[in-house]
Amino acid sequence: MSISNNGTRVATAFLAAGAMLACGDDTPTNPPPPPTPTSMSVQPVADQTARTAFTAPVTVQILDGSGAAFPGATNDVTLSLGANPGNLLWHASGRLGTEILEPVDPRAPAVLAGPNIAGTYADEISALTYDPQTGMLVGGDIDANLVTINPATGAETIVGPVNVASYLGGLAFETGAAPRLLGVMQSGTDLYSLNLATGEATSLGAMTLAGETITGSTGLATDPTTGTIYGVVKLASAANGRIRDLVTIDPATLVATSLGTLSEDGVADIAFLSDGTLVGVTGDGATNPESLWTINKTNGAATLIIALGNGDDGEAIAAVPAALTGTLTVAAVNGVATFPGLQIDAVANGYTLTATATGLTAGTSAAFNVVP
Repeated sequence: MSISNNGTRVATAFLAAGAMLACGDDTPTNPPPPPTPTSMSVQPVADQTARTAFTAPVTVQILDGSGAAFPGATNDVTLSLGANPGNLLWHASGRLGTEILEPVDPRAPAVLAGPNIAGTYADEISALTYDPQTGMLVGGDIDANLVTINPATGAETIVGPVNVASYLGGLAFETGAAPRLLGVMQSGTDLYSLNLATGEATSLGAMTLAGETITGSTGLATDPTTGTIYGVVKLASAANGRIRDLVTIDPATLVATSLGTLSEDGVADIAFLSDGTLVGVTGDGATNPESLWTINKTNGAATLIIALGNGDDGEAIAAVPAALTGTLTVAAVNGVATFPGLQIDAVANGYTLTATATGLTAGTSAAFNVVP
């Protein structure tokens, strides 16, 4: 019967629907969320030549959560140095009217073009160090002033007088969250703390050295790998003032410990590279003047790096971290940020580049080298 056939079809439909309900097949299935950019990958960087444009643009790929390329991303990406093993040394020399301030690449090695020291009261710089908080050089001059110098322009600013009857022979920042600026004088035994706002020096007390009398100091530097403070001191027992000892100095106890007599006389200042290499510069009165040396931290033995031969009178050096220059923030196009024309200014092995962007996990390149 037709009615019966229709009833069979209806019953079948109801049975099918019931089976679907029983199996839960009517539960709606939500589609997976669309991918979003989550991280970045800095593409490999070939070894580069210092102070010249990279041979190819550096590219940063924006990725989604699965690590796949995300071509729709347009994020602003910023590139910076990650591992930074490089340094330039800034060398100051000369008296009023003949001052020089020049960068030296100790690993090339090479003396580079740099600005003269420009300031109303510029005079011979007797001590120099680098302030990582401000990016400025901090120095002392033979007029017994504390000064700051902009390494990009050579512009000098007088902070103020140190108010000690001598002038600074060495400057160094302690390590730590709030490091003090320490100083030693060309004549005298004391270690000082320097006020960066006024220039005034406050004595921490007289340094002691077993069996010796310190008569003055011509260098001070902090090893970045250990925090140990090293100094160059003149001793009453030395045959002449050019023969000097390398010492470590404990700023808490004021005890100096001799590591040995420096094998080069007339060392006028010292500085540390970022890997803990100690370097020194000899002054005009030295047997081998106006020269840059590596200094063995255990015994004071000096090895020539390069003859400087610029300026006259006093010498001072400070190590400044290598710099990455060029356009460092760009917007990604089709998920790729491209950085042409980058440069790094110092020779060293083991640089990395780090990419950052708001809301994305940072990416870091594999290590590469910068060669002479």
